[in-house]
Amino acid sequence: MSNSETVHPISVAKDPYGKLIRTLHHHKVRTVAIEAGHIYADQRGGQEQANGLVIAAEIGSRLAAAGIAVHRIIFIDDYNAAATNFCLEDYLEFAAASSFVPDTVFWESGMVDRAAALIEQLTSLDQVRATSGQELVTAKHKIRLRHSDGRLTCAVLDAAFHQQRFERFGFNITVLPTYSDRFAEHNYQHQQRNLRRLLGLLGYDQLPLANVFFDQQRSFSVVLH
Repeated sequence: MSNSETVHPISVAKDPYGKLIRTLHHHKVRTVAIEAGHIYADQRGGQEQANGLVIAAEIGSRLAAAGIAVHRIIFIDDYNAAATNFCLEDYLEFAAASSFVPDTVFWESGMVDRAAALIEQLTSLDQVRATSGQELVTAKHKIRLRHSDGRLTCAVLDAAFHQQRFERFGFNITVLPTYSDRFAEHNYQHQQRNLRRLLGLLGYDQLPLANVFFDQQRSFSVVLH
């Protein structure tokens, strides 16, 4: 999914984790899942992934120091990739070099059945519309759910992924860039706003989720809402 919205500059507070850690302690969260290093199955690990993995490793260290257990996740997009010659062993070594050793690896293709069920759920709530081009979108916000060729969109697959994470972990952090080495026009901030809107339509109110967005200089911001 692409979007041409302007990416706003990132500013970093003196203690960018302070509010996050206070929020987790307030809600008595014991375990946090951190996802970082998102990659397509036709890519090799590069600077974009390395930046995110380094930041995620630092976040994990700060949470551990605050007495919060950390579960590290890598998410691989093998559904939208042009090829599937991905070497998981090589990428795990790449992540480990950035001090991020995942506890679980998720594959986007594994979210297809759950994502299809979410579309059915939204349809039952009268929240799905077909466009003139035979795409499926949400009635509110017009979030694309299915392409005209029947393929599911990143938005609904990501919602399925997060639903699975919410079931397993008390709180979740997703570390993403404000840019994309793969798609110049891609805007992860907009994508994550749409994810939150879609989860809201599915009945989620207060999401157990924070986003960390970083730029090419590894400056970053933490978004809780």
